[in-house]
Amino acid sequence: MSDCDKEFGALWPIVHRVIGKNEEARRRKVESETTRLCIVGGLHQLERMFSEPLVQVGDAPGSSVCRVGNMVSYERVAEAVNRRCKPEKEVTPRTFTVRWSRHRDFLADLLSFALYRAHWSLHIARDERVVEHLKTARNFAAAIRRTALLVQQAAFNSDLHRLYLYAAVYADADPVIKEALQSAYRLAESEWARLYKEVLAARGQRLRTDLSFAQFARMLNCVDLGIAGRAWGDPDADFGDTVKESTLGEIVSRLIPGCIDMGDGSDIDSLINDAFRHDEE
Repeated sequence: MSDCDKEFGALWPIVHRVIGKNEEARRRKVESETTRLCIVGGLHQLERMFSEPLVQVGDAPGSSVCRVGNMVSYERVAEAVNRRCKPEKEVTPRTFTVRWSRHRDFLADLLSFALYRAHWSLHIARDERVVEHLKTARNFAAAIRRTALLVQQAAFNSDLHRLYLYAAVYADADPVIKEALQSAYRLAESEWARLYKEVLAARGQRLRTDLSFAQFARMLNCVDLGIAGRAWGDPDADFGDTVKESTLGEIVSRLIPGCIDMGDGSDIDSLINDAFRHDEE
């Protein structure tokens, strides 16, 4: 199956910066086959961009070419769509300019969707089978570890993982990249916060009073991203590939007991201080 035939899911509202007289008009434009092909062509160019060095050194001393901007120009994306998808009506740069008023808007939509698609844990959080297993499994600890292994494996196998590293590096310098990355992070964290709330409610548990579900989701998302980033940079390291041994599962399993409300009104600081209090002389 070619990229042109893959089902990437709904573009709207991840892709939302197109031109239109109102929100409904913009939604219809985003959901059109032509807009889908524009995004598919852009995704292909991003995959090419991150499958090779971003700066290619030429034969002449000191010569180099940065490929980032060129790879996702309207011309190059249109060329990719026509070559790979062979649409009935040829895609041209004008196909893009009647949809996006500025190239940076197209780039922001493309990056937003690419980061959304590449965010491994977001899709696991939306998997009803995962949610149901966490809510009903007799061995809750094993269910936690099994879910953590799914997230870890998905992160290691992400086909656009370099995009996350690139976006993180350049977010401060480029507001388009920053916005796209922030949207992807917040979307993933909101989905996991919803899952955690649903699972704990089903099991008759709650978080400590000094910890919100948003904070809890951000904590675990940072752990996930940290492990993923280390693995991408050090693929030969052993992070465990079984339910019992995965690094993410080990960390999450040890974090959760400190986050659950024990019903005694204590917060995490008092718990630590009580555990390490010296006996009074």
